[in-house]
Amino acid sequence: MTTLNKAINENRRPAIPRVGLFLFLFLIIFTICGCTPTPDELITRGAVKIRMKDYRGAIDDLTCVINMDSSNPLAYYYRGIAKETTYGYKRAIEDYNQAIKCDPDNARVYFQRGLARDKISDWNGAIDDFTKVFKMNHGFSDILYYRGQAKNKMIDQNGALVDLERAVIINPQCENAFILLCQIKRNKKNYPGAISDCSKAIAINNKNMYSYYLRGLIKIESMDYRGAIADFDSILVINPKHKRSYYYRGLAKISSGHKEDGCNDLFQANIMGYSPASEALKKYCEK
Repeated sequence: MTTLNKAINENRRPAIPRVGLFLFLFLIIFTICGCTPTPDELITRGAVKIRMKDYRGAIDDLTCVINMDSSNPLAYYYRGIAKETTYGYKRAIEDYNQAIKCDPDNARVYFQRGLARDKISDWNGAIDDFTKVFKMNHGFSDILYYRGQAKNKMIDQNGALVDLERAVIINPQCENAFILLCQIKRNKKNYPGAISDCSKAIAINNKNMYSYYLRGLIKIESMDYRGAIADFDSILVINPKHKRSYYYRGLAKISSGHKEDGCNDLFQANIMGYSPASEALKKYCEK
């Protein structure tokens, strides 16, 4: 069983060795001894260079492996990862295609290619890859979230909802899936469902301002102004300079009958440079 296959079975990307003493010794040995590294050793060195963000160095090592053995899927896989940053996702996909030709049963390569296709807006291709991963390994980490995300980008909100609802059953700690569910349900005017999903995201990570922000906006839309104020309060505890929170909290306060406090928030948002606050001040506070 190859290193890549072992990693697939463990539902993770093949581990990139840690940098530090290991790399130092690794490089020194070959420098002093003048040894010619084997393909496995070059792959290890290339993987370490990726972790060090030496992508061109990694590409050089992995290209050497491919020149020695053009059927090595792990070399293509890692070189694709290095190419994403250096040459772009389309070039990376070329290597993922080769890795799949060499070993068509590795879910991880389909997953990585799906991510790359998503980056270039090839959402049909991404969905196809994520579907292959799901068929190969139902327990693959958050694969339904990624497929649901791609479907949402294609404006297939119903298909996205199905995948995302299943994703949070498989992994109830998938914060991003709950956030995306919240967004989609908000778009569909399902405010109770949206608020519930945002609340679940906050329960997983109560430091993510976006979850509070999104829930606050939904509460304004559903006229729960007190609840919205509480959410923007939470954001301003985390980040006192979040000007949009002052703006929307100001609107919520004005809508709930607390005009003076609301105008103070709009004034603060305006001072901080949030341009919509200027018009809101003229509309609500200069009377």
